[in-house]
Amino acid sequence: MGNCCQKRKDKPQQNELVIQKNVKDIEIIILKGNICNENIDCIVNWVDCFLMNERTYILKQALNDKLKKELDSVKHSKGILTLNDCFITSPGKLQNTKKIIHSTLPLWRGGHEKELQYFEESITQCIQLAINQNMSSIGFTQDSSDIFGIPLQDCAEILIQSFYRFATFKDTSIKRVYFIHQDSSAIQVYKNKLLKVIGEPVEDIKSVYSDKLKEFYFSNYSEGCDEETRKSNGRMEDFDDLEANNSSHNLVCK
Repeated sequence: MGNCCQKRKDKPQQNELVIQKNVKDIEIIILKGNICNENIDCIVNWVDCFLMNERTYILKQALNDKLKKELDSVKHSKGILTLNDCFITSPGKLQNTKKIIHSTLPLWRGGHEKELQYFEESITQCIQLAINQNMSSIGFTQDSSDIFGIPLQDCAEILIQSFYRFATFKDTSIKRVYFIHQDSSAIQVYKNKLLKVIGEPVEDIKSVYSDKLKEFYFSNYSEGCDEETRKSNGRMEDFDDLEANNSSHNLVCK
């Protein structure tokens, strides 16, 4: 009787496997879904040098009093973090991971201030910290692109290449690497980068753009144009050249 009154906890939705490939002794796994629902030893949360942003994709789901105290302690002890600072905390509210690795990134400024170099060095720091903690799996999500503005194509290439080189030349406790995103276009970019690195045929990236997405761009960017301009500026075939890292398409009403 009492059991029927208890609030039922819904099981988290299972992530969708997109591709899984072995590189030497490491499995590289790309999933569509929520990184916080996957059983991974440690996941990487990209942070700013002031630890001001508590609304990252991971922290929005993980933050509790214990984790907040740990982050506040880092703020008080270090003050302003330097680029490529890397530290580890408890998982907060997350039940499927043991630790969260936090690593600082710069905001994207057009690539003129060594942002990609800092990103690559940050990945190396995260890998080393995970190994020091004897972690067997590590996971990454989309905040490096979504929040810090690093172009998606560059994010995917640097992450995939980093682990490919690591798997090829070094022995490590890490046996599984996860790249988990909710966005289909981001998933396709990561998948193609992985296929390219291991020498397999790359899929046509145009396929990630559905007719509904084309219609969305058509209706939004052609709004307010007269019918003739709408036809010339908003032709559906214009969208065939969209790349997965473009978030907008310039359609001008003259």
